[in-house]
Amino acid sequence: MTLAYNLPAPAGVRPAGKSYIHDFIAVDVETANCDRASICAIGIVAVEDEEIVDRWRRLVNPEQPFDPFNTEIHGIHPKMVADAPTFPGVYAEVERRFEDALYIAAHSHFDRSAIRRACAAYDLPVIRGDWLDTVEVSRVTHPDLPTHGLGAVAGALGLEFKHHDPLEDAHACAEIIIRSGKDAAEWAETLPVRETSQVGYRSRRGEGLGAHIQPDIEADPDLDLADENGRVQLCFTGRMKRQRSELERLARLWGFGVARGVSGKTTAVVVGVQLQSAIGARYTKSSKHRQAEKLNAAGAKIAILSEADFMERIAGEPR
Repeated sequence: MTLAYNLPAPAGVRPAGKSYIHDFIAVDVETANCDRASICAIGIVAVEDEEIVDRWRRLVNPEQPFDPFNTEIHGIHPKMVADAPTFPGVYAEVERRFEDALYIAAHSHFDRSAIRRACAAYDLPVIRGDWLDTVEVSRVTHPDLPTHGLGAVAGALGLEFKHHDPLEDAHACAEIIIRSGKDAAEWAETLPVRETSQVGYRSRRGEGLGAHIQPDIEADPDLDLADENGRVQLCFTGRMKRQRSELERLARLWGFGVARGVSGKTTAVVVGVQLQSAIGARYTKSSKHRQAEKLNAAGAKIAILSEADFMERIAGEPR
């Protein structure tokens, strides 16, 4: 099942004078492989006055091969999409449903970048709009949860749904907002909101002060954190929502090594909010983040994760 919701645009975050038709729309996409342009299903749910007013789901032929890993997650295989429209075939309908909306998604960087990259792959105009993440909302409404992924938050709310079905995921996202005690526009007044075409953003909470920079990390969920010997060595950089010592303790519980700097032994860097005064006026990334990218450019395979990505990776019991 898919839900789409639009809410009045929040003051201070949306462009001045901008308004939304619906309260909000909840969005979820699934992909055929690790290429985020390989959209194979889309779910959209629209909400007005805390009521679901529209649900829409479409299978999409990605014109790309399916990775068995992805199929195992969402259950969609090539035969199911053989006669489905390609992304250009659903583009107009998606654009119509997205028009003047505030978009809600779980780990919205994935869905947002998938829409952006699919548009680019077919030379279509990017479907623009503002995205609010349920992860950010649930960190406020459920601060004691060890992780804020869709499954964990839905479980805390007593919601039953089929995870990774795009319509049901969108429905669950919609319910998280409906049950949050505020409408989406209110959340968007204080939490980060990103535009579809954005690759990075400055947190609006620090805007005007030039104090805080939070890079837009789009970690590949399939990327293995371990090296060829199965060893994981992490480095944390920036200000985290959790205490650094607690994150390091969790990492060590999982048998991961933790280092203060980035080197050839590093397999993953977890990036938090950066203080401009700490990284220098010339930069938007810390020296550790930049060093990891430099090593990757030289052939290393260092995963670059957000704190939320890291917590998702270690969800469950330590090995």
